[in-house]
Amino acid sequence: MYMPKEKDSANETLLKESYINMLSDSYFKAPNDKMVKLLLQRDIRTYMYVLNNSLDGLKFVHGNPRSFFGKKWFHMILNITLLLVHHLWIQNCILAV
Repeated sequence: MYMPKEKDSANETLLKESYINMLSDSYFKAPNDKMVKLLLQRDIRTYMYVLNNSLDGLKFVHGNPRSFFGKKWFHMILNITLLLVHHLWIQNCILAV
């Protein structure tokens, strides 16, 4: 992944650039990777979410007849959210009196 894409792998400039990219990703883009590896070494159950922020993560099939989540799914979430907000609002009004 961090190796030069050109066929000249003996080029020191390309190797240095790849090394800098690897270090910058390690320290600034994904620093939680080191923490996760440390926790796994100590046998601590660890869950990690990986966010793909590259252009490969933006692939979308246009003209797809079926959506990933159907309309029923979104309406169900919206109704549950509205009921929860309404319930919490009523509870706060009762507690304030």
